[in-house]
Amino acid sequence: MERKSSVGGVLGLITVIAFGIGLSNGASVFSADAVSISKSIATQAQTKLSVYRLHYNAKSKLNICENMAGKHGYNEINVMYLLDHRLAGECADLSGAHLRFAKLRVAYLSGANLSHADLLGADLRGAQLNGADLRGANLSESDLRLANLVEADLRGADLRGADLHSANLRGAKLRGAIIRGATMDADNLQLAKSRGARD
Repeated sequence: MERKSSVGGVLGLITVIAFGIGLSNGASVFSADAVSISKSIATQAQTKLSVYRLHYNAKSKLNICENMAGKHGYNEINVMYLLDHRLAGECADLSGAHLRFAKLRVAYLSGANLSHADLLGADLRGAQLNGADLRGANLSESDLRLANLVEADLRGADLRGADLHSANLRGAKLRGAIIRGATMDADNLQLAKSRGARD
């Protein structure tokens, strides 16, 4: 209800500005400036509606990337932009991205689609990867110390030689993940093996 009200308010403001009427000699005056401003507001409103964020979906009981209209999806993002703006990766579509040895320390990648991405040797210390899709990703030799991998999907991921000390794997899907040579706390190792990770 709040979303509908908010959107309605914005659209109402756009209407007032775009068709704002000033009387001159009894006729309506069309203002180019008003139209320009209304287009800017409309663009901002549309952008806000189309941005995907990680939300808890009560129906599915899962964290899902949704926009304000309730649609599921991911945000398109340029890899170079991400490397310069590490807090801009929430629900980013980075499937198949080449991120070998990328410096992504404390990056905000919650809900990001990193399936089949190449993250060999990447620095992901303290990164927020909760709810991220990392199926089939190459994370070998990566540094995932203190990373938040809560409910991340790591099925089939290559974690050989990765450092997972103090990483949070609560609720992570690990079936088929390769952990040979990976270093992690005893509890995480036990958890990984119990969830189908293999050497």
